[in-house]
Amino acid sequence: MCMPEAPFGMTTFNHLYAEDKTPWVIDRPQPVLVELAENEKVVGDVLDLGCGTGDNSLMLAQRGHRVWAIDNSDAALAVARKKQLEKKIDDVTFIKGCAMDIVNFGEGFHTVVDSGFFHFLSDEERELYLEGLRHVMFPHSRLFLLVLSDQEKDYLGPRALKRSEIRHLFSAHEGFKVKHIEPTRYLLRERPEGVKAWLATVVRQSDEAARP
Repeated sequence: MCMPEAPFGMTTFNHLYAEDKTPWVIDRPQPVLVELAENEKVVGDVLDLGCGTGDNSLMLAQRGHRVWAIDNSDAALAVARKKQLEKKIDDVTFIKGCAMDIVNFGEGFHTVVDSGFFHFLSDEERELYLEGLRHVMFPHSRLFLLVLSDQEKDYLGPRALKRSEIRHLFSAHEGFKVKHIEPTRYLLRERPEGVKAWLATVVRQSDEAARP
């Protein structure tokens, strides 16, 4: 299983990027992630899941992080690599691949960033996603998860999440602890003021602490 189907009939993400029909591409990093970086909440080596056209990844690399960024869209990665060349940024490695297959990675990461990817996943894909996170995250490393909020009533998009749903999915039994879930805004091309979203800070627990 690879990247999920977009909620636009049978059109794939790659076609959406190729046809420039991606409302989440705003040609700059999400402001809430910039704020995290400026407040030094992002530490160490970073994995960017579903990196798209690379704006968040490049911003983090410019701030001194080594970044690995994964996406399954050739069209998106072509744009990301072009931006990387134009900005002359070396510390980003853009990887063609399935974000749910990170269980095959050999590296561990201090910080994982997910800006608008998780809310596209089916229940089965969520399980693969969690398995991958358990593999690539160190104990006490952090996931910053930006997802659409169930509080947004004026936007029809992918699967909006409840705060309680996030806590249930990233439970101690699964190997995680949710430290904070804060209301924020997720900017979209046609909605520059943003739509309601959650920013969750999730900490990886040790395997001994996570499971009975």
